[in-house]
Amino acid sequence: MKLSLYKQLVRNGEDSEAIFNPGEMGAKLFDVKTEGMLRLNPDFGRMLCLLSVNNLGCLVYVIKPLFSRQGDYRALVAAVPRKAALAVGGDLPAIVRDMADTLANDDDTAKMAHWFQKEYAEQDFAWDIPGQRSRYAFRLYKGNGAATLLGAALLQDSYRNYEGVFILPDHMRDIVRQEAMDDLTGSKTPAAAVVIPPVEQCRRAGCSLAIDGKAFDQPILRHVGESLKITLKRAGCVDQEMKAKISNVVENVALADNLDWKLKVYVHCFDVVGEDDQPIRDGKAKLEIAGQTGVNKREQYIEVPEGKAQKARLTVTREGYETKTLTTDLTKLTKDSPLKIKLKRERRTTIYKVAGTKVTFELERTDEEAALSPLPDYEVGDVKDGVVTLRRKATARKSGKKGTTNGKRATLADMAAEGYDERGGDEKGSKPLRVSKWAIYRLLAGLFVGLVIGLGTGWWAGARYGKQAVREEMEQQRQAQEKRKQQETDSIMRRAIINYLDSVPNWKQKEMDSLFNGKLRGLYDALNTYDFTTVQAWGEELQLGESKQWQVLDSVLDRMNVKPEYRAKLFEITKNGEGDKKFFSPDGTITFATLFAKLEEARNQVDSVK
Repeated sequence: MKLSLYKQLVRNGEDSEAIFNPGEMGAKLFDVKTEGMLRLNPDFGRMLCLLSVNNLGCLVYVIKPLFSRQGDYRALVAAVPRKAALAVGGDLPAIVRDMADTLANDDDTAKMAHWFQKEYAEQDFAWDIPGQRSRYAFRLYKGNGAATLLGAALLQDSYRNYEGVFILPDHMRDIVRQEAMDDLTGSKTPAAAVVIPPVEQCRRAGCSLAIDGKAFDQPILRHVGESLKITLKRAGCVDQEMKAKISNVVENVALADNLDWKLKVYVHCFDVVGEDDQPIRDGKAKLEIAGQTGVNKREQYIEVPEGKAQKARLTVTREGYETKTLTTDLTKLTKDSPLKIKLKRERRTTIYKVAGTKVTFELERTDEEAALSPLPDYEVGDVKDGVVTLRRKATARKSGKKGTTNGKRATLADMAAEGYDERGGDEKGSKPLRVSKWAIYRLLAGLFVGLVIGLGTGWWAGARYGKQAVREEMEQQRQAQEKRKQQETDSIMRRAIINYLDSVPNWKQKEMDSLFNGKLRGLYDALNTYDFTTVQAWGEELQLGESKQWQVLDSVLDRMNVKPEYRAKLFEITKNGEGDKKFFSPDGTITFATLFAKLEEARNQVDSVK
């Protein structure tokens, strides 16, 4: 690639002419307004040097002032294409000296032909010129400093911020109008360098590079001695960082032989559900993979080493549920096809004792179930040493139902009337249930057959037949009763929660965490920290759609989820908390009207920006 040379005359206008190798850069020549930048008089007999950079390369002006009129001058201008800027650095100081001698002596420019016939090696690089630039600046040098400024230090970042920079010897300081130009004299002038990305390595590794947030996929201009912080990116993986030290004028960056990528395994790729297939999205379910833990919230991901992804050990824990461990291929998971993980409720043996009787029985119950009475007309009384005492409700006593008193063992007829067998259940985990009179009659019939036979064997067979009949009757009634009780319990609990939501204008954390057997525990925190995903999942899990208050809240949150900017603005305008720990209310109470107003305020502020 060759340089170009132009001659320029500014006198009653600007006129230029190509001498060697005319090209596009000829259109970039402009009238250098020397009169506004420098104090020149007719006695001035030196040459002026000005450097101007543009998107095509560099223009180096050597100017001979004329005093026919203020601002008139004659100049030779060397045009250095961008791709030749590095290669020409060693010759440019000598070229500028020849241009100055030619102007001073009015010599024929043909004597400089050898400079413009020479081919220079090309080296491409990104060259960003600001859209708006200051007009002029100046830089003073001492001794042979011009050789550096126009050589290795030709491509300085600071030069690109100006339309032109005067390169002047220090003894010309007095002619500079310093109030009209910026002084670049004190800034550093490191040697320029081109940094070349490892394009082919990136292609093979399936990754890309970025520097300062901009793609690093073509050569860029930097300086020798500079350290680069490079970000490595690959789809579905955590970004990596690498550093590169620039030691050469042309620096080739290389990737490490082994890149330890970590996959982003998003929590929304797992569908954690309970035994009823309803999702568990309350933020308390934890997923542990390869030693890393994430909670069950859609926006979170877990970093998993790529080498462990295909046979990853996954552990899911949630308070009140049995821990589940499995091995899975994480590379095949997507948010559209999540891995379904079903957790079983954690159950433990609960001992129940009916007050006023010797009836004691055991059931396998969850913590929530253990706090509820398994028997109609009875309520949970004392809990001591792991034993739950059930007491007859006052309304049941007034109705005249029979019961056992004074601590005496109830007879078989008493137990049938009361609805319990003597041991409170015939197998571990079964409930003591009401025994029908028909079952008692069948038992008595079996005993009668045994007596008629009169033999031990006959007696045993009859007793066994009667007891089996009682067992079958009890099991049928137990199943029906359990189903009715669960349906009734769920319905009552849901109605109680809906009534609370619609009748209480202010939700209090203390109440929500303690009422309704803990079914609302944590919902206040989710609302208070704007965790809308968890809030809406809570409503789905508890089937709160019948609540008018919840319908309004759910509708508002649907609108908030349309744009992520809404939630970001909500954090911005929140006054409570510091840093990332922003929340709505500091006093443990959320007023619905105020909350809704704040949500709408965030939406309106975002939508008002065009």
